[in-house]
Formats: sequence, C-alpha cells, structure tokens
Amino acid sequence: MCRYLFFFFCFFTSLFSAQELDVPLPFVQNDNYENEIQLVWICPDKPFVTNKLSKTEVGIKIPDKWNREILAFFNGETQKDQRLNPFNPEDIAIDLQLFNKDGLIIDSRPGFYFEAFEKDLENNVWKKDTTSFPFRIRFSPKEIGQVKGYVQLTIRNKSLFTKEFSFEVNDSDDPGYLEIGTNGKHMRFSGTKASFVGVGQDIPWPVWEDWSRLDKAIGPKPLEAIYRSLDAFKAAGGNYTRFVASSWFMQLEFEALGNYQPRMGQAWEFDRIADFCDKNDIYYMFCALLHTPLESRSDEKEGLIPGVRWQTNCYNDLDQSPAEIPHEDPIGIKKAIEFYSNPFANNYSRHYFRYLVARYGYSTHLAGWQLMSEVDETAEYRDQQVEDSIIDHSENRLHVRNWTNAMSTYIREELKDPHLMSIAIIKGKGYSKTLWDPELFNLKNIDFFGYHDYMYENESAEGKTRNRNLLLRFSSVNELNLGYQNDSISYPDFQKKLFIYDEFGHFLSIPRKLPEDQYDDPTIAYNNCADFMFKQDLWFTLASGCAVAGLDWWNNDQVDRYKMWEKYFTGVKTFVADIDFEKINFNVVRETKGNLSIAQRWPLTEDEINRSNAKPYRKNDLLEAYSQVSEAGELAFGWMSNRSVHPYNLLESYPCLAALYNGTAPFSIPYLYPPKDDDLVDKPINIEENEYYIKIYHLQKNEKYEISFYNTISGELINIKSSKTNNKGTLKLMSPEMDILENPDVAYKVKLVK
Repeated sequence: MCRYLFFFFCFFTSLFSAQELDVPLPFVQNDNYENEIQLVWICPDKPFVTNKLSKTEVGIKIPDKWNREILAFFNGETQKDQRLNPFNPEDIAIDLQLFNKDGLIIDSRPGFYFEAFEKDLENNVWKKDTTSFPFRIRFSPKEIGQVKGYVQLTIRNKSLFTKEFSFEVNDSDDPGYLEIGTNGKHMRFSGTKASFVGVGQDIPWPVWEDWSRLDKAIGPKPLEAIYRSLDAFKAAGGNYTRFVASSWFMQLEFEALGNYQPRMGQAWEFDRIADFCDKNDIYYMFCALLHTPLESRSDEKEGLIPGVRWQTNCYNDLDQSPAEIPHEDPIGIKKAIEFYSNPFANNYSRHYFRYLVARYGYSTHLAGWQLMSEVDETAEYRDQQVEDSIIDHSENRLHVRNWTNAMSTYIREELKDPHLMSIAIIKGKGYSKTLWDPELFNLKNIDFFGYHDYMYENESAEGKTRNRNLLLRFSSVNELNLGYQNDSISYPDFQKKLFIYDEFGHFLSIPRKLPEDQYDDPTIAYNNCADFMFKQDLWFTLASGCAVAGLDWWNNDQVDRYKMWEKYFTGVKTFVADIDFEKINFNVVRETKGNLSIAQRWPLTEDEINRSNAKPYRKNDLLEAYSQVSEAGELAFGWMSNRSVHPYNLLESYPCLAALYNGTAPFSIPYLYPPKDDDLVDKPINIEENEYYIKIYHLQKNEKYEISFYNTISGELINIKSSKTNNKGTLKLMSPEMDILENPDVAYKVKLVK
C-alpha cells in the first residue's frame, strides 16, 4: 500500500507525510503560484525511492483555472474554449520523461485523469473520495540508480509548464515483462530471459445473467466475485488469466463519447484488481473492447445481447439511447463499419488506448493488450451469402485491418508500450482455422492471435464433438501455427508468432424462453460436471503448441470450477517446470506422410481418426495424442488420452451428465446430444500396459530413448520405460496401464539415452 504523500514545488522542496489523499497544502508565498503545477509522491511508501520494475506513482495538481474548465466539461459546457475534457489529450495532456544519470532517456509515460473512491458494498456504489491531485502518472523504472523525471503539462496542444524531480531506483527481483521467446512460440521474461508457460482460465468479468441490463455499468458488489475467483485462482497456482472490457465492466467509454467519468469507479476498482495480480504473480491479458457493441444487428436477432449493440453505441450518431452525460460532439458515423474507418473515431480510439496504457501499462504482470475480442463478429466482417449470391465484404475487412494496424502501431511506437499485443477472432472460413484476412495476423505489431472455438450442442448435433481436439482444435492450432492458409504455407511469418486459445468451451443451446429451465442453466451445469474435459483442455492446449495451457471460458465464478483449478493446475505446472523453451527449440515445421505440423497429432490422418466411428478401436487408434519434438530430435514431450472416455458413455459415473442427457430433474428436456461421430463403444475401455500405442516421428535414427510417464493430476512420475527408434527415427510408444477412472490420460517425456 502507498501510505505517505510528499509535496514538492518549483523553487524549493518541502516534505510532508499524511495518511489521507486529500491534505491541505501549506501556504506558499509565490507570486506565480497560479502558474505552477504541483507534484506529490504517491508510492512506494519511502519518499523518492523505488525499486526497478515496481509500481511507482506521482500525483499532479494543476492550476485552478484549468480545474474549473474540467468541471465545466463535466457540467455540460458546450463552448470548447471554456471547457477541458480531461480524457482528451488534445484538450489537456500530462506526460513524463525519465532520464538516467547519463542524461539518456529511459522511458516516457502519459498521465491520466483520476478520481478517488471508497466502496459502499451495502448500497452497491462507489462513493467519491477527495484528492487534491486528480492527475496521476504511473511507471515502473527500468534502470537502477539516480533517475530524473520531467513532467510536462500541455493545454490545447500548447506546452505550458514543466516540473522536474529526482528519485533513486534500487534493484529488485522482478523478472520483467512477458515477451516473445527465442523460438517464437512461447513467452519469456524480458529481464531474466527465463521461459514462461501460462496455466489458467479466463476470468473475464462479473455478471452473466440478466442480459437485458448488460448495457448498464455494474457497481462494486458484483465485482467481489472477481476477487473470490482470483483468491481461488491464486490458491490453485494459476498464473495467467484474461479480463475482457464490456459495456457493464471496464469498457470505460460507453455511455458518452470521449467521457469516461461514469466509469471512474470501475477504473479505481480495477486498480486494486491489477495490484492483486501484481502481488500474487498472476499475469493477465486485458481485452480492451468487446465486439458486441459493434454488431450492426437489432435486439430481435438471435444470439445478440439485448441492449448491447451498434444501435446504442455512443460512437453512433443515431444512438437510440443517448446518455444525459456530457460528451464530445457527434463524429459523422451511422454504420458500424465506419467505427474502423472514420478518422474522428480513430482519434477517440487512440485516446481510449492512451488512457488504458497510462493507467495500467506500468505493470509487468500485464501480459498483453488485446485490442478487441472477436473482431470478425463486428461490422459485417465476413462475406454474406444471399440465396445464390455472395456479397463481398473485403473492403470492410480492409478497414478492420487498417484500424488494427493503426492502433497497435500507436501503442507500440508512439506510446512506447512494451507489452505484447493481439487481436481476437472466433471463426475463420468453414468455422475454423482459415482466416478471412490472414494479413490481419501478419501485421508488424500484432504478436499473437487470440483464437476462440466453441463446441455447441443442439438437437441437430453438428458432430465432431467427441473428436473435437483431433478434428477441429488441432487443425486450427496447427494451421495457424504454420501459416497454412488457402492450401499452402502462404504466411511462414506465422511460424514465429505465438498462438493462444484465449477462449474455448462447451456450450449447450439454451431456449431461454423455456419457463421450466430459465433458472437452471444447462451450460453452467455441464461445465461444473465435466471436470475430465476441463483437464483434457488444459493438456491439449499445452501439448498441441499453444503458449498458454487452458483459458477455458466457462464457470470462472463457480465453486466447482475452483475445485478443478485446485485439482488440475498442479499437474501441468509440475510437468513443465523443467522444460526450458529458451534452450530447446520445439518450433520446427516437419512433414510426416504428407502432413505438415509443428506438434504431431496421433492418429495422424483424418481417415484414421474417423475409422473408429464405424468399427471397433484397434491397437493404434484408441489413444489420442499430441507430441512436440525438439529441433535436434533428442527430446520430446506430449500428452495421450483414452478416446473411449467421453461424456456419452460416462453417464453412470456422472449423474449430472445423465440429467442433462435424459432431461431429468432439475431439467425438463434433454440438453446433451450424442455427436454424429459417436463410436461403437458403449462403455470406456481400460488399457493394460503395452496394449495400445502411438508413434512419435522425427527423433534420431536407431537410438535408444527413455520414456517417462507422468500423472496428469499431480505431475508426479508414474514409471519409466525405454525403447529404440527405427531407421527412420520413429518411436513406437507403448501405453502404460491406464484405468478409465484413475488415469484415463497421461503425459510423457522422451529423452535420448547417451
């Protein structure tokens, strides 16, 4: 916590300490007092002393003349020369430059407007507190030693005042920001260069129900659910999550164009959430914009969140629910796609990202910015089929790409922000893997794609549910990892970019008008029940080539999910602890029997995967497996799972699944339907040692290897075998004993015996 405040002025320095933010200033005999900006050291606690890469904050008080003009904006003054919008840097901007003892610039940071609050949980409101320093600058010094800071105040693009201060930076053990690792597909710490593997789940926002109200900002009481989730996440050893700004949570610009004041309470609360993550070594991605308000569809359209759409977006000149809140002038937009192409809208987007970077970009635990979630759901991004005709929307996609390039370039090159950046999509052509616009991923400052892929259950089952990883998710991971688009490796640069499945899950279609079940959400029930699928998702994402294990979307606020975190995170973290992705390159594109991959899939081909849909399993297709092999072929690791274990033949073991399948209490109709690709096995098959096998390719030829098997819950070693590769470098890996209840899956490491 930051307890002491220290004021210092232009002609002399005076130090005072206080317990509260709002402290009466001493009388200063200074004819130029009205022309001064005043600074206060907010934190750390010791005055003018901080640690390398730790949160450091300075408060700024500006002359009263400009504070009165800010108040005029909040009071609705329309004369631009008589008001200042504190969220518009073209009206008022505060910036900091930091210099080391040699006079070299080591950092620059924008300032931001700040309001102080106290929480009143009983009444679900943030009560305004007082502060004499309504502008703040946050930074994390990158060098140790004596550092000098210069603060500059700019009004209406004219630099008026500067202030200088000095402080000491001590060394720390902070490993640094997350950055791209040596071999492209994994992350490492910028300071220590040690590899980092994320393990976790999305904790995107609070409040899932009451969709008709989701265009309204929530108060502090629902946000307590995030703290409960983060407490459980920390206790389970989770280290990577994702927050998503939405109309009800942290999308600061929603009620009124250019005015974030209605969300300052939420911004204040997120300060504390960010502090919690910093303190507990939880790295988080921050998705800055939700796609839904840019969907040009009406409330009647199926699947759209009522009240959260383009028709009520503050960027829309035709906003059907204009807020009675002061805002910037309309900008000449009527269609959602114009959000991306309108230069005024682009400018306000820059202001929004500038504010986020200023307020939260100091943190080394901010894993990265995601500019927008599911951008391909917005503004008629995809081509549209009308009867036998195709409406080409390639121009819309170009606008989206140009916007993405402009915003990412602004954040990286103008704001000098060091964090990774991404954009997220939910589906490409054919629902998966093939991007509508691969150049979006090829942009210089887009470090990775966030890819979203959900399995849907409905009465006319889409199929491939049982084989979802083998047939759907692996294809997406592999082809985006390779840059394989339009039947060839068209984008080899993708091979040096991260791939993160930052949303996925299993979704049961819910007829929300069904009175009997409106309070018993089958999707929540399914995801609370199917813990074995949660574990499969963790290990699949790790073994198939994703930089983060997990990031399932559902049930982050459920106690049953907390138990899954506690039960399953340990195994993954223990298993990867001795895999150094900086020293060992697993990011190698290889061809196996005509199939290109980085991580190998078993069974290898789609025909081999589908064979068991009509025939009993054989020795070489009961196991689903994913292996990654090092560049020199001396090491490999992976995960294998019993394919006969799936929701449709575990009904006896999981009564909660049986209720969903049969439509029994608490449900009135069935919600879980067998997939079209169901197999002939009525019950799961126990596996005896050496009974079934997989193959791992591209190891060294005619060499002896040690194979270590690990428990996927504890991460502990189960047993060790040895085997020899053939003259093509292929290892036939025989299964250990795999009991359907005790260990239906195992992880493995393969090491050359020298």
